[in-house]
Amino acid sequence: MTEEEKVNEILNTIRRVHGIATSPKDPIFSLLTANEIVMAHHMTKIDLLFVQQMQDMEAARLRFQNDAKELAEIKISKAVNNAFDRLDAYKKEIDETMEYARRQSEISTEQAKNGNRWWVSVLIPILTAAAGYAAALFII
Repeated sequence: MTEEEKVNEILNTIRRVHGIATSPKDPIFSLLTANEIVMAHHMTKIDLLFVQQMQDMEAARLRFQNDAKELAEIKISKAVNNAFDRLDAYKKEIDETMEYARRQSEISTEQAKNGNRWWVSVLIPILTAAAGYAAALFII
């Protein structure tokens, strides 16, 4: 729309709505021009503020994203370390149990060599069962 078309549209609207005949030389058009200049100036300021706001929001988003990534890495690292600690504890417990079983086997073998078979066949299973029962009571 050209300047002349805009002026004619304004003049026609004023005539139609208010019944007032005006010309393009009317001082009201100087006010309209001043208003357009002021509005353009303010729109430029608003655009600059909008761009700054978008930059600030992007910076905040990046900070949040980096903080979330760092926190996730810390939590995952702690979980992995905890899992390794638990695996080490289980390994130690299994090694201790295996060592106990090896010693029991050596004792049983030694007693069998000495002719004390009743220890092997009777007493050791009873003692093992008693130890298992005591351990179960301790756990409960």
